[in-house]
Amino acid sequence: MYDNGIVEKCWGKEDKVAMADPRIMRRDLLKVAAVIGGAGAIGFTTWRLSAVASDLAGCSQQLPVIDGCYQAKVLSTEEFELLDTLTDLIIPEDDTPGARLAGVAEFIDFYTSRDDLLTKQLRAAVTWFDTEAKRLSATCFVTMRKQDQLDWLQRIVDSAPDNDNYREARSHFYFIRQQTVLGFYSSEIGLQDLSSPFLRHVYAYEELPAYWNAE
Repeated sequence: MYDNGIVEKCWGKEDKVAMADPRIMRRDLLKVAAVIGGAGAIGFTTWRLSAVASDLAGCSQQLPVIDGCYQAKVLSTEEFELLDTLTDLIIPEDDTPGARLAGVAEFIDFYTSRDDLLTKQLRAAVTWFDTEAKRLSATCFVTMRKQDQLDWLQRIVDSAPDNDNYREARSHFYFIRQQTVLGFYSSEIGLQDLSSPFLRHVYAYEELPAYWNAE
């Protein structure tokens, strides 16, 4: 997997391109395609596997986007709402769609449900954010003012690696950020972001992630 520390910031219009971590390699897309593509009718309402990931895995069909409500497999309704809020803060909508419109929370909940360790990490991260929010502000994370949410996450990102006071915070936030990036850039909406000339120039691949050097 890729190094979470490579992204200096994680929100704001000018920083959105930074989420396209160049270490999200071909093998990561293959892994997503193998897990999602072999799962049959999952019930996603907005997240859709990108054509590139499908081509890499040899899949000929796209997963359907099914009308209705995604049924979370790992998280409760309240926990899923918190996860959706976090992903929206990490990759917000600006002049292009963000994580929420891409259905990244659906991806993370399903993707982590296929692995016991990832399931444990996701539940621990979501629980930690809600518990800490109630301790610090006497309210749930999702009901905090958006600026307060952003300020809190920025403090985590800006904290020094040797600052033990933020060690647990960094661990949980970087896990959510990692899964958010993977979900967004393996989706159709995220793929459209990667097709921009600016990203092609910065990360030096031809046109599609299939051309990335996996090493």
